Amino acid sequence: KRSPGRFAVLSHNHPACLEAVFAAALTGTTAVILNWRLPDDVIIEILRREQAKLLFVGSEFAERLERIRPELDELDTVIMVGPPSDNPQGTDDYELWIDLHEASEGMYAKHHPNADDLVLQVHVADDQEHVSLTHRALILGVAEVSPEPGETKVVADPLFLMRGVLDALHGIRH
Repeated sequence: KRSPGRFAVLSHNHPACLEAVFAAALTGTTAVILNWRLPDDVIIEILRREQAKLLFVGSEFAERLERIRPELDELDTVIMVGPPSDNPQGTDDYELWIDLHEASEGMYAKHHPNADDLVLQVHVADDQEHVSLTHRALILGVAEVSPEPGETKVVADPLFLMRGVLDALHGIRH
């Protein structure tokens, strides 16, 4: 049975957004990629509705997190992604967290992915407008991204837009 767990990412185009998609696929959870352009009250509502217990936040949104954190009682863990903006040589909590949660052989043996498992949810505009993708939909979406021979695909869109995610995954695939 699929775990209903969800975790969220609030960050600019950072590898953590794509790593979240892979992690969700491997662990039977759903990655919720948040549109960082949304106002604070909408971000709060999305996180509450999706019941995210874990939030990865780009260090560029540290001040925003301070504003919204008191409204998110059900959020258990916040991991900062990237070094603090006031100290570029500082510690990257995300990389430390990844090191502590390194995948080991057999770690995902309990979860057998199904093509119809929900893997990714991206929130585009308001708190009700979002796109959800299963394993199957992601694979088909990436397959449809077809640059001309010799053309390099550049990810110019934010990763909270479906086109940005599909372009980035296509770039990894090829």
